[in-house]
Amino acid sequence: MKQAMVVVNPSSGKESGPDYTSKLIQVIMDQYDTVTIKQTRGDGDAQAFAQESAEQGYDALYLVGGDGTINEGINGIANQDHRPVVGLVPLGTVNNASSMLGFAKNYDQAIQQFADVKTRKMDIGQVNDSYFVSSVVTGVLAASVKDVSAESKTQLGPFAYIQESLSAFGDDSATDFSISIDGEESQAQLSLIVVSVGNALLRLQNLFPEASIDDGCLNLVALEATNLGEKMGLISQVLTTGVQNSEKLDYIRCHSCQIKALKEDKDHGAIVDGDFGPELPLDIKVLPQHIEVFVPNEAF
Repeated sequence: MKQAMVVVNPSSGKESGPDYTSKLIQVIMDQYDTVTIKQTRGDGDAQAFAQESAEQGYDALYLVGGDGTINEGINGIANQDHRPVVGLVPLGTVNNASSMLGFAKNYDQAIQQFADVKTRKMDIGQVNDSYFVSSVVTGVLAASVKDVSAESKTQLGPFAYIQESLSAFGDDSATDFSISIDGEESQAQLSLIVVSVGNALLRLQNLFPEASIDDGCLNLVALEATNLGEKMGLISQVLTTGVQNSEKLDYIRCHSCQIKALKEDKDHGAIVDGDFGPELPLDIKVLPQHIEVFVPNEAF
């Protein structure tokens, strides 16, 4: 008997998570003998439900929500012996992970795509004792993401992150970091460090032209202290040609890295898949082709 679990964040989709879940059920119901719906009520619920789906041998797990809900769901199955095939149903602010898989930005269109899918393995990352599907970010500029409220995300979407980032955009301060990349250690003053899997960030596709969802590599980007004009130039370059090495920007493909702040006089936290993550130091590695996911047939 083929079983699917649908985990939905009711506040996603501009507070319309249950309505979009009903539409999803209509699309996938013929593919399964039973479909179980679980609705989250608070932090940790999506992870607990996802773990339950793995322990009870479900064939498929659909995560209906934003990148935070998806992150929790992946954390619920990543260390399990049995891992259901995962459907990433985009109803969030950015939906970076689902966009890498070829799902539409429009919620209704993305749900309809689940009528004609196939499966594909994808990489995920591990940071300390947890997992991520998009990125880990730390540094002075990353701190601005912490100021984005749930209300702003609902009203402004991805522009909420841009709005808060602009407040710190002119800041040319930096932090002293020690970074070990595949065993080779160095020290640098940096304002931003991004470690990602796949080829997209903030739903911007092909930022890393060499990368794919299953290549077994991390993308590490390190930005030195820069003034406003230099930042604007780098943004123009990245949007035009993707991320490349330059005088102020280092881009490295690797399998693992360790990041620590050399001064302990203030907090140094990380943003993981858009939400609060662990404090430094960070031990990050890629888990190649660790999760099997649904992708639209026309996308790959």
